[in-house]
Order: sequence, then structure tokens, then C-alpha cells
Amino acid sequence: MHTEEILDLVDSNDHVTGTISRTDAANQDISSIRVINVFLQNDEGQLWIPRRAATKRQFPNALGISVGGHVHAGESYEDALIREVQEEIHLDLHTIPYTPLGKLTPEVDGTHCFMQVYTVHTNETPSVFADEAQTSYWLFPHEIISMIEQGDTCMDDLPILVKRFFL
Repeated sequence: MHTEEILDLVDSNDHVTGTISRTDAANQDISSIRVINVFLQNDEGQLWIPRRAATKRQFPNALGISVGGHVHAGESYEDALIREVQEEIHLDLHTIPYTPLGKLTPEVDGTHCFMQVYTVHTNETPSVFADEAQTSYWLFPHEIISMIEQGDTCMDDLPILVKRFFL
């Protein structure tokens, strides 16, 4: 049985003010929630970018971020990072180092919600479920931006994050 995810609502200082269901947050286009985003980066400086499955409710067939997910109510950004990376690409961050890149907010950075961004260094291409991604690429940051500028669809925050942390 699938249980509804409950997320923390936060104020402009990222302090918890209440909770909301993930469904309600999406339906109401709420930006005062928390997410994590992770980029896998290899020795050459390329980022692993999945192309989202056609069946995804949001951004079908779009270029995505290596790993992204909501921070559940009562969970820290770091706890969400470890959980989401394990769930989505089956890597154990208890044994693989990761680096926080920075925290972004809707008001200051134009992101869709509050987010903590990380990198994980690996040269291994992860396996993903077909219902998550149809394919993936190792791309240099400038290649990602070029694809987007040439009309490729992407998740809204992808160009913001690539430009901010990798160019």
C-alpha cells in the first residue's frame, strides 16, 4: 500500500511552520517545501543526466537531475539525500563520499522550492528503473546548457543548478 508523503512547510528562513501532503503541495504549486538535488560527476567533470520516462507526471521525456527528491516531514536534508540516492540509483552514501554544493531558495535563486544541492563523485553509470528514466547521458555542463538552448526539454531547475554550480 502506498502512503501519502508528508512534507514540512517552511518560512522564508527555511524554518518549519507546518506540514502538507506532497499531493497538496503539487496541486497548489507550493514553493515553501524542501527538496534535495544530487549530481553525479565523473573524473572528466561530466554530469550524469537521466532523461525522464515518458510516463512521469511532471516533466515527461525531459532532461533531469541525477537524483532529486522531497525532504519528508521531520527529515533533514542529509537524511533525504541518503534515502533518495539509495532509492533512486542504489548507491549507499554511508560508504561513498558526497559534497554539499549549496542551498538555494525560491526568492533568491528562482528555484521551485528550497533545495540543498550535492555532488557524488563516481565513474559508474547507475542503473535506474524504466519507470523513472528512459535513458541517460554523461555530459559536460556546457553540453547540457547547449541542449536546453537548442530546445531540449528539461526540469525547470536544471539550467539554474548547472549554471550556478558547474559553469
